[in-house]
Amino acid sequence: MADATKGSWKDELALVVLLLPLPFTLYEPTREGVREAFLVLESLPSWYQYLLFIAISSSFGIKGADKLMSLRKK
Repeated sequence: MADATKGSWKDELALVVLLLPLPFTLYEPTREGVREAFLVLESLPSWYQYLLFIAISSSFGIKGADKLMSLRKK
């Protein structure tokens, strides 16, 4: 069984997906495509947007809570 303090690949994937648009906003030919993609995301139902927010937040929150608990035990 994997060590729970190491996190999971889902946490790393969420971080990559979260950061992926950044370099494309800095490159002029792809900037408009990123803007349009965010407009599409904004048009999604609010319940779906909330679920995405909760899923990503909980992934990072749980990872941070594990680290905090391990520091507290020392």
